[in-house]
Amino acid sequence: MRLETSLGLAAFKSMMKPIVSGFKPMPLNDKALDYLESQIPELAQAAIRQAYWAALATGNSVLISDQGFLYEVFPDGSRRQGRAITPPTPVTIGTKFNCS
Repeated sequence: MRLETSLGLAAFKSMMKPIVSGFKPMPLNDKALDYLESQIPELAQAAIRQAYWAALATGNSVLISDQGFLYEVFPDGSRRQGRAITPPTPVTIGTKFNCS
């Protein structure tokens, strides 16, 4: 379920307003933008870790890959091995792939 439908559209819109009225974001220069972009991997890792534990805390299982296999991890800590998967593809930064 999408957040805006579970909360109601009015509540969702009020959440998206700036906290301080009259707040205007400062323009970003290249240095500031580079710094913010450098934080994305760490933020993504934290979000994935939080989602993993949140799923287990609500009684759901999660899928992980480990040693070339998929595993289903359960809230009690047990794991069930699934199918074998192909190893990750090493990628050099800036490489473009065609997925057709």
